[in-house]
Amino acid sequence: MKISAQFGNAVEAVEHLFKNKTDLLFIDIEMPLVNGLDFLKTLKDRPKTIFTTAYKEYVFEGFELGVVDCLLKPFSVERFQLAVEKAAIQ
Repeated sequence: MKISAQFGNAVEAVEHLFKNKTDLLFIDIEMPLVNGLDFLKTLKDRPKTIFTTAYKEYVFEGFELGVVDCLLKPFSVERFQLAVEKAAIQ
């Protein structure tokens, strides 16, 4: 697995996601311009997604949208690795 791109906000990511096959998306809930939940709702063909957030109240809605996992900040390297492994087997 390799990182193909990273973006400062969801608007910048849209074009990349439409033009490039993306296996796994890490997205924060609180972002400039559009929050991660609203952004994910706009994607027709969603890649596997892991939410990162400091706000546990968003976790349930994330799972309702079909995310693979939610990482609550601050998270450890071990927890990050577990989320990536979970995505790999789905």
